[in-house]
Amino acid sequence: MFNSMKKVVQSVEKTWQNLASHAEQSSNAWDNEQNLYKRGILMNIHFLTDRVDVDTKIEALRKIGHLAYTGGPEASKCAGKSMDLIVEILSNIANPRSLRTQAARSLSEICKSHKDNATNFVKNGLSSVLGSLESTSDPRLTRWCIYTLVTGSVNSIPALKWLSTSDELPKILRKMAALSWNGWENNYANILLMLLGYTEDN
Repeated sequence: MFNSMKKVVQSVEKTWQNLASHAEQSSNAWDNEQNLYKRGILMNIHFLTDRVDVDTKIEALRKIGHLAYTGGPEASKCAGKSMDLIVEILSNIANPRSLRTQAARSLSEICKSHKDNATNFVKNGLSSVLGSLESTSDPRLTRWCIYTLVTGSVNSIPALKWLSTSDELPKILRKMAALSWNGWENNYANILLMLLGYTEDN
């Protein structure tokens, strides 16, 4: 527990140093935030809107997702405010695949960490993630989009019904289900197929 907290402190301190090197600002959203996790999230959201390099944005996305997942309900809700922006990053095909993949990964962590975030995802992000899934041939991005669809819609019957209307989704899922998911806890393509009511016979 101590080591985990120490890493969070170091991560936030590093982010603060990066922010200071980019610009001096008189007032920031995180200035008076006492919750260390929320402070880190707010600081890293800044990088998603700032004109910084791709690697910096990828690291900011990684930290937002991690802090949302480990920081408790308040941090999770705070991260939920960045979901629309993260969905936009994922949906923009002009962005590098590495950036879009991390966006999908962070979305999954934000959805898993708070039910309100999952509800917001169903309303505002579901179609965008499905569109990203249907338009990419990159296996890594595909896996993370599938996983995000699972985490974001698993508790929403309307979301699953809507996903079941896609003609392309079952084709993609069957293709991905046949591939190795080595390193993952489950074959999430198979899981999403089952959630949507598909079997080997249909």
